[in-house]
Amino acid sequence: MGVNRFGRALRTTPGSALDGREHVVDGERRTRHRVARSPRPRGGLWWIDAAIVVVGVALAISQFLANRIMSAFDSGVYFGAASQFAAGHLPYRDFVFVQPPGALVLLWPWAFIGRWTSTSVGFELARAFMVVVVAAVAVLVSRLLRPHGRSAALVGGLAVAFAPTAAFEMTAVKLEPYCLLLGLAGAYGVIQAQGRDPRTTRRLIVAAGVALGVAGAVKLWALLLFLALVVCVWRIGRSLVLRFVAATGAGFALFAGPFFVLAPTQFINQVILAQLLRTHNAQGTVTLMNRLSQLTGLRNTPLALNGVEIFAFYGLILVVSVLGYFLGGPRSVSDDFFLIATALTMLALLASKEFYNYYGYFLAPLMVGQVVSSVSRVARAVRSRESAGRSASRARHRRTSLRLAAGLLIAAGLGAGAFSGSRLVQVDAGPNPPTLIDHYIPPGSCVIFDDAIQGILANRLVAASSSCPVIIDSGGLSMTVGGAHPFKSAALARVWRTDFLAVRYVVLAGLTPLGIPWTGALYSWFVAHFHVVFNGFTYVIFRHD
Repeated sequence: MGVNRFGRALRTTPGSALDGREHVVDGERRTRHRVARSPRPRGGLWWIDAAIVVVGVALAISQFLANRIMSAFDSGVYFGAASQFAAGHLPYRDFVFVQPPGALVLLWPWAFIGRWTSTSVGFELARAFMVVVVAAVAVLVSRLLRPHGRSAALVGGLAVAFAPTAAFEMTAVKLEPYCLLLGLAGAYGVIQAQGRDPRTTRRLIVAAGVALGVAGAVKLWALLLFLALVVCVWRIGRSLVLRFVAATGAGFALFAGPFFVLAPTQFINQVILAQLLRTHNAQGTVTLMNRLSQLTGLRNTPLALNGVEIFAFYGLILVVSVLGYFLGGPRSVSDDFFLIATALTMLALLASKEFYNYYGYFLAPLMVGQVVSSVSRVARAVRSRESAGRSASRARHRRTSLRLAAGLLIAAGLGAGAFSGSRLVQVDAGPNPPTLIDHYIPPGSCVIFDDAIQGILANRLVAASSSCPVIIDSGGLSMTVGGAHPFKSAALARVWRTDFLAVRYVVLAGLTPLGIPWTGALYSWFVAHFHVVFNGFTYVIFRHD
């Protein structure tokens, strides 16, 4: 029984056109209301989180069994800086560090253990904990996708866990997983704040802001997630935006403030100016096509996408996103987050002056969330139209076909991720274990490493004397002292010569320009005052005469 616009009753029989339209309209209203409000995930779905964690940990274990270190140079820089910090050396004042200090605080427990055991032990613990961080990132993406259903949550989480770019991070000591973990935790807090009572909403928004601030204190890329979440908070309540921004600033100041106070000029020069003035990769500029290929994580594998394949891959993602935006009905807050964060991150990575293959990991969880949410929205629109104009049997047949196709695509994607991850280990291997460094260099000696990972694995990175010069990031030193042309910089050459004079041993990754400007004068002076103790495949040990 219905009513017309004058309030009079209309007679309807079961199955009539009017009765069907009323049920469809009512169902569509309920669907729009349910999606727009981004309901909190229902309980009892712990098995999704467990499945994602098990898959991610299993893949990481396979990487550990290969006994290789991915992104060895950066891993050495970050854990080496944390080790020096645990030994009492202050970043920015006592040694150059071109990243915010949040990572040093988060890595400090493992560096502290390494201080009382060996840096190699602490480093392995930090690598093992990175497995947990990377798995937690996948779980958070899954949780952000739960409003679209269990299938979307499971597929999204597994896709992030199996992303080829995750192989660069899961067994290394990197910044991107920590930054993403905190940023996505902030996004989850914002999504959870919707529909709560005002007091709980304010608390969740503040907590989310603090998490974003700490993420920014780990890596400044968190600014991209922050901008996306400002829009999301605005949707929930305009009065909450200022509170969110203030909480973000407080979170950043909590971790970065003390380091800034102790060395303000050096902090600004190394963390802010050095990053803004970065020119290009040490090996030269990276083309747009090369970047697009590397962002997939498949660049160095037999599954690498090039040429037409690249345009087809990103074109498909664009088409799905456009269809999801225009056909999916009202957008939830989580939908807006994935869309804005993915767009900002993609533009930033394509426009950045420096670019490396592992940068793709920062994009992968966001793009997976955007694609899965868009596909879910398109599927919901298709189901809505089918329920209005198709028979139940044809609708079931169509849904079965879609699920089969989606299952095949998911299986292919997961297989590609696992295969590419195993091949990436063979391509991007770390250094050979420095088994002879501890044989030629006594414990506690004053040593300079141009690649900190060697000193970490040999437990020779931290000297017994506090007067020993500390060089952790030779590349960062060249950024802050060398200017636009570091390999020709006389000022940078003087810094290295001064430090060489103060040490007994030098361990170099060969006489290559790894942050050291080997000018004619510096090279001639060095070979006159240092002689080779050991010449290995990945490093050379020199002793001061």
